[in-house]
Amino acid sequence: MKNIFLQFVFFLSLSAIGQEEIIHDSIIKNLSEIISKDALIQFQEKYPTIRCTGGYAVLDSKNSSIAIKKAFRHKKSVVLGPIKNDDTTCSYIKVISRENDYLMRMQYILLHFGPDAEQKADSLCKVIQSGGSIEELAMQFSVDPNRNNVGDIGWFKKNWIIKSVEDELFKRNSGEIFTIYTDEYGWLVVKVIAPAQIRSFIEYVEIEFNCKDDYIRKGG
Repeated sequence: MKNIFLQFVFFLSLSAIGQEEIIHDSIIKNLSEIISKDALIQFQEKYPTIRCTGGYAVLDSKNSSIAIKKAFRHKKSVVLGPIKNDDTTCSYIKVISRENDYLMRMQYILLHFGPDAEQKADSLCKVIQSGGSIEELAMQFSVDPNRNNVGDIGWFKKNWIIKSVEDELFKRNSGEIFTIYTDEYGWLVVKVIAPAQIRSFIEYVEIEFNCKDDYIRKGG
């Protein structure tokens, strides 16, 4: 009886491992078919427990993730992974394209319109210039849904945002803070993370999820 029980447990273990491999094979297949970061919406709906991200990335030896660093070393369209991250997660990542073009990045606080919006923008700008945290102020005052990302929309290309804001990012230096009024959205407080410059970058999609160390070693 004991031997039968142990055989049954062993069978269940093999079944679980096989199911895990099927799931991961399905993930790789679906990721390999993605040709733009916009398709991540459907991917996220199919795998709701997996964190899906995508966009543009430059290679930064200090701030780039392990997955991004690996992606820069491989050709596009190849699905890399599973890649063990610095925490308890792992990733699959795919490079969609490699480009050399204008790329920029900023943080912002959106205040919209209203009689007090300009005064509020000037006040917040001075606070940030004096050492205040734009992250904390964005969470507190921004009316943009993106405030949960502390006003950081990631890297973006030329002609992607409002022209008046983009023009400032061509003139400003990294770290500068300024206010600007736009007809579309009203008043903004902007901090330049990276001004508009020609940069080498990748467009990528990445999925991140909890994984086991033994599967990482097996997967490579």
